[in-house]
Amino acid sequence: MRTIEDLCDRAFDAVSYGFWIATARREATESASMIAAARDEFSQLLARLEEELGDREFFCGAMSIADLAANLLCAGCGLRCESR
Repeated sequence: MRTIEDLCDRAFDAVSYGFWIATARREATESASMIAAARDEFSQLLARLEEELGDREFFCGAMSIADLAANLLCAGCGLRCESR
């Protein structure tokens, strides 16, 4: 559970912040490459969550803080977490 919570709290926050900075500074020359890098890394992180989840409904068997962290992350980023 701690691994999933840490992934959501640390890695996703860093990627989201980089994406936000690049979006806020669209006129900067590096903005497009920062947005592309953030999207690529975000896709990799989502794939990691999917891999960790596997065929289960919840990360730890029952609803846990890891599930809440992942769900809030997806909602905060404008993504819709599919129900299984």
